[in-house]
Amino acid sequence: MSKKKHKHRPGGGTARSVTFLGSVLQSIRQHARSSPHAEICGALIGRQSDAGTFVNGAVPGEGAAQGGAHVTFTQEAWVRIHEEKDRKYSGQAIVGWYHSHPGFGVFLSDHDIFIHKNFFSTPGSLAWVYDPQSDEEGCFGWNGGEVRRLAHYEVATEASQHVVPRSEPPPSTHGHDQTPKRLFNIALWRSPRTVRVLLMAILIALLAGLGIQALRRASLFHRVQRGDRQRQINQPLGNDAAKARQDAKDPHAAEATPENGRTEKDSPVRHGDEHNHNGGRDGQ
Repeated sequence: MSKKKHKHRPGGGTARSVTFLGSVLQSIRQHARSSPHAEICGALIGRQSDAGTFVNGAVPGEGAAQGGAHVTFTQEAWVRIHEEKDRKYSGQAIVGWYHSHPGFGVFLSDHDIFIHKNFFSTPGSLAWVYDPQSDEEGCFGWNGGEVRRLAHYEVATEASQHVVPRSEPPPSTHGHDQTPKRLFNIALWRSPRTVRVLLMAILIALLAGLGIQALRRASLFHRVQRGDRQRQINQPLGNDAAKARQDAKDPHAAEATPENGRTEKDSPVRHGDEHNHNGGRDGQ
């Protein structure tokens, strides 16, 4: 599920003050950095009054349904959150939630708005968003019946409870109302569909390469077979030609061969010669 950007505009502040302990924000950052490629979430612990909301603790949402671009509180996560809250923050209340946007920037998606409206609907409830890749962070809360990014919040140190005011940069410089440049690229490469398409393309390329190699080998095999057949045809012709050349060079050898059907003894000329010679001797 990819993050769908939900535009928010800072409401110019809120009627309630918002204060975080510095150690709480540090624990949220550490939790988010432990999962640089998947969203994490947790609950903000503190107290609310007419003056505002004070956050002095955070409980990780162990057992939440996490993904590259979404996170959801499950029943198991809520059970663990309440157990941890009662153990470490007795008498405190859940005053909001936090989650990370690894590489997506700081904003609330439609899914985030749904979570806030259905689980954190009290006026002082807060939503904290932190991007562990860019170190951007921001606070959201109810303002005028809508969930908006708060223009101001304060951070207090634990030792002296010294409050340090924090102001959000203007939207044009903070990038709140702008789609993060890396949002599309990161969501695309983390999409299971994209991974499947890439794997299919690689498989097709491999099969095509194997097919080409097989065709080349088959073509070479056929050429070798044709060459062998041609040599078999040419070999008898070559033998006959060589024999004809040999006969032309030595005609007497050709006469003596059995193919001619005659030998020297069977030649009539030579018999006649012998007869004449004998007749001459007989007459003498």
